[in-house]
Order: sequence, then structure tokens, then C-alpha cells
Amino acid sequence: MVTREWWIKVNTLKDTLLGRLIFDKVMPSEHGLVEVWFEDSDQLKRNIEFLKAFEAKVNAIVNVVPHSGSLLVPSYHDDSLLYDSEGYPSLRTWLMSQSSASSLMYQGDHHLNHFATPLMAEHLLNQLGLNLIQPTLSYCADFSGTLQPYYLSFKPKLDSLWVYDTPIESIQFNNQTHSSLHDLSACEGNNAYGGLMHGNQGFSSIQTGLKNNQSLLLIKDSHAHQLIPFLALHYQTIDVVDLRHFNGSIQALVDQGYDDVVVFVGEGSVRDDRNFFKLSR
Repeated sequence: MVTREWWIKVNTLKDTLLGRLIFDKVMPSEHGLVEVWFEDSDQLKRNIEFLKAFEAKVNAIVNVVPHSGSLLVPSYHDDSLLYDSEGYPSLRTWLMSQSSASSLMYQGDHHLNHFATPLMAEHLLNQLGLNLIQPTLSYCADFSGTLQPYYLSFKPKLDSLWVYDTPIESIQFNNQTHSSLHDLSACEGNNAYGGLMHGNQGFSSIQTGLKNNQSLLLIKDSHAHQLIPFLALHYQTIDVVDLRHFNGSIQALVDQGYDDVVVFVGEGSVRDDRNFFKLSR
């Protein structure tokens, strides 16, 4: 992490001296640092095809979470395949109809904040035929965000990182078992957001303690970490897959017979990540 931030700052300084306004998809705005994603159109098209095929094959629900740039600077994104009738515009449209974009995001991070999370949860739970139940919400840390190193001359105000949480029986990953969804000790460190869901794991299995025999397969990236406490109030078992770190068979998991299958990922992943082919195997 330290080496990565040093490299970002060196390249940012170089680009600033050259007079560039956008560095590696990040630009300053009156609302803070935002992402403007210059997509790999061919990869995006392939990823949408993988998502659509998976959605049809297993009757999955797919939600794509917009980033700050597509909410605040829509001109960069309105012509994207991601948001046309063949893509996934529904969650972005829902968020933009519910609140002002600037209230939904951190000033220096690509994840949407704790004001946006219940809106995203409500959108998904409606699709699942479930009611919104509010988990506990507690203060974690002051938060400068992960985009801040991209602009040396731009210091966004610190946001407050608030964490949604709910008691669980256990979460298992990498031969470890924990009794809480999050590692809140990370709130005292330099990477508070990294403590949510104990970081990005290829496969995690959550036993919530409910006794309703309802099970969910959730395929996600870190945009779902604040969403999972909302889901944990409805399912007895939640198996969680991050395609970036998972090399098993998705079909073998689906064959176990989940009550619901959900894909909940950020738009940045769908635009250029090369792991969505794993949905087909």
C-alpha cells in the first residue's frame, strides 16, 4: 500500500507539472475527487455479455453500483454501453431519483457512503421481495478516501466513515473463523475501509444465526461490504464470492441450490475487470 501510494504521488506530480486535469480516471470537482472512467469498450461489452448470460441461466439479480463520476459528471458516461437499455442502468437511475448525488459519496473515495447504502439496499431488497430492515450504524474513523493520493494539491475534507453491522454466528474464509462481519480494529489504523468484511476474500461463508433455512449466493466486489449487514437480516446462510480472488467453479456453487443469487459489483469492475468470464464456468 505504501509503495502504491508513493508511485501514485510521483505520477500525479508529473501529470500536474504537465498541466493535466485528469490522472488515471480521477479529477477534482467542487464536491471533491471523483472518478471519470474511460472504459475499455471491448472488455465492457464482454463483461455485460457474461453478466447477461449468467443472469438468464440462474435467474440471478444483477446490480451495478455507479461511482462518483457517473453521478456527478454524467456526460462522460451517458453514452456508455453500461447504462443503455442492454446494460444495467437501474441502480444508477434509482439513486439519482432519490437524492442529490453529492450527498451519496465520500469526497475522496470511489465507494458510495453510508447515506447511499440504505438506498442501494432498498433497491436490491425490493427485487428480492424483502423488506428493508436497518442494521446498526456506528462511527468507525475519519476517512480521507483512497483517491486522495492522486492529487497532491487537492486535500479533500475528511469524511466520517460509518459502518453498518449486525451480529452473526460466524464468518469463515481461508481456514479462519470470526464471530463478526467486520474487523473494526481496523478503525484505529491507516486502512479503516479494509476492515469491512475482513477485506476482500475469494470465498466467505456466513452463518447469520437466523433459522429460516434461506440461503444466498452473493457475487461481489468491495461495493457490497456495507450491503451485507442488510442481507444478513434475511438469510440464514450467505456465501460470498469475489471473482478477482476466486478460482473455483461458480456453477458448482450454484448447483448447491441457493434460494437467491445476486451479483452486486461496482461499475469500475464491469468496465475493465477481466474476471467476469468466471461466471461461465
